[in-house]
Amino acid sequence: LTIPIAQLLAILLYECHSVKLRRCVQTLTYMPHFLSWIVIYGMCFSLLSETNGLVNGLIRNLTGHTVPFFTDAHIFRGVIIWSDVWKSVGWQSIIYMAAIAGVDPNLYEAAHIDGASRLKSIWYITLPSIMPVVITTLVLKCGNVLDAGFDQIFNLYSPAVYATGDIIDTLVYRLGLINQQYSLSAAVGLLKSVVSCILVQCGGPVQVRHQYDSGDSGQPACQEVGGLRMVKRQSERVFDVLVILLLVMAGLVCLIPMLHVIAVSLTPYDEYLRRGGMILFPTSITVDAYREFIKEP
Repeated sequence: LTIPIAQLLAILLYECHSVKLRRCVQTLTYMPHFLSWIVIYGMCFSLLSETNGLVNGLIRNLTGHTVPFFTDAHIFRGVIIWSDVWKSVGWQSIIYMAAIAGVDPNLYEAAHIDGASRLKSIWYITLPSIMPVVITTLVLKCGNVLDAGFDQIFNLYSPAVYATGDIIDTLVYRLGLINQQYSLSAAVGLLKSVVSCILVQCGGPVQVRHQYDSGDSGQPACQEVGGLRMVKRQSERVFDVLVILLLVMAGLVCLIPMLHVIAVSLTPYDEYLRRGGMILFPTSITVDAYREFIKEP
């Protein structure tokens, strides 16, 4: 799921004409990649907790009941997926931004002369041009399809959601280190490695076939966008506004949790326990947490 969303983010950033907005959104979407899953668990708990979570507070005001995000096996799967998307989509968009920057500008100029709109240029030029990079990243992802991220699952899941939240790595951890079934855990881990290797080998021919079909250049023919009608300037302005709105939304989705992390690190522990929930701006600022961390041997 992160691959198409990362492509969409890269295209939106490339199509944005405001340099300041582009750099701001890039910075905000890159920052979650450097957070540990312990910190992300704290943010998710502040947002989704049934007692004082921000999201559950809104749901309680609207419907009168709360949603058990961390204890319902079916809902927990969505928490795992979207928390991983939030953390990694900005960082993964870097490779697609680089691929889009390598597209021949003459193709866009030819499409504009032929009357292609910006949406048509994206569909017939940008996407086919970056498809070799997309397939390469997809093949590389096949090797980690059974990985799923031990750190993420181990920090977020609980026995109540083992039915849907458990993965091979956490199973090996419980079998080998907790239950001391070393033979079974070794067999499961080895089987996972073999399956991952087979998936990567199966994905290689797909990549080679696509490069052969596209002539190894990744550049579509200009004739594909020929004959398109001229678009009105108003539709171009609507497209610009839509791009800006989507980028602002992406920036806010990354900014609000980051503000919570900064606010909690600057909030006294007693005040945090008293206020609870989602803290965006501390009422009293302290650096005792940073001072204690620096003094730790």
